Amino acid sequence: MEFSMDEKTQHFLLHLPNGEFAYINYRRTGDHFDLPYSYVPPSQRGKGIGRELVKRTLDYIDEQNGTAAAQADISIRLPSELTIGKIGSNRLTWLAS
Repeated sequence: MEFSMDEKTQHFLLHLPNGEFAYINYRRTGDHFDLPYSYVPPSQRGKGIGRELVKRTLDYIDEQNGTAAAQADISIRLPSELTIGKIGSNRLTWLAS
């Protein structure tokens, strides 16, 4: 699955084999990313798509030496080992939705 970032629409996108997209919306201020919501098409839920999308998004932010604040709807479905291990607890903040 191809991962991309669309600066115009402010989405991190995961291109799915069936032609659909999963995405995380973002707002960027300097090197900080607010991640208010995510979406996985209903037909693709429960297949690890959301986990892969969040992993690749955090990889990208980490490569940019950025920080992130994610809403609870993203974190609820994500094991902590993916987040703390990838971006570091000092650079990722979970927010209540």
